[in-house]
Amino acid sequence: MDRAVILFTRTPVPGETKTRLMPFLSGEECAQLHSCFIRDIYGACARTGADVLVFYTPEDRRDILAPLLGPDVPLTAQRGDGLGQRMDNAFREAFARGYEAAVLVGTDVPELTAGALEAAFAALGDSDVVLGPTADGGYYLIGMTRPQPAAWDVRRYGTGTVFDETAAALGRAGLRAAAVSPCRDVDTPEDLLALWHAWAGTAAMTETHTGRWLAEKFAERREG
Repeated sequence: MDRAVILFTRTPVPGETKTRLMPFLSGEECAQLHSCFIRDIYGACARTGADVLVFYTPEDRRDILAPLLGPDVPLTAQRGDGLGQRMDNAFREAFARGYEAAVLVGTDVPELTAGALEAAFAALGDSDVVLGPTADGGYYLIGMTRPQPAAWDVRRYGTGTVFDETAAALGRAGLRAAAVSPCRDVDTPEDLLALWHAWAGTAAMTETHTGRWLAEKFAERREG
């Protein structure tokens, strides 16, 4: 099966990315942290052996994103008026390129593993759609083997009912849905502190871009 992981991201522009972490972090620090997320999550995607398709926004800030991933990583601007439409268009483009299964993930989940992505692909063997829930009621992952318009029947993204609304819409459409293990997304200072405490003393603090950045940043704050 030809597989693709769709990596969906904003470009890490200071003052425009991870803004819910401000003022706990400065705009520049938010962009640095998001850059670490992108590099680590791209690495997890690549370790599946599937092709990684990066879809980004805003379109005119490609120059910031490209150096994070390297010159050989193809980047495609997101298209559509809302998040659901942009995700739908990304899936449709992946299937138009000949992929038989695609899993889309965002760049707010630094704890994402290749194993979670492999589990999602496996679930698509007998499901129409697979979702990966987050603790705040959203989802960090969605996968399918063909376009599924019902997956985007959500009133508003960014709320605590997105996972439930999506699952209900899939049920109304008669589609088989599966869920993989939850993953923590990092949007708020509380989320970031929880990640710091979860990773303290683990290999993640030294083996990931995010962990090394956190170790340095929190050390600076303690000294200050």
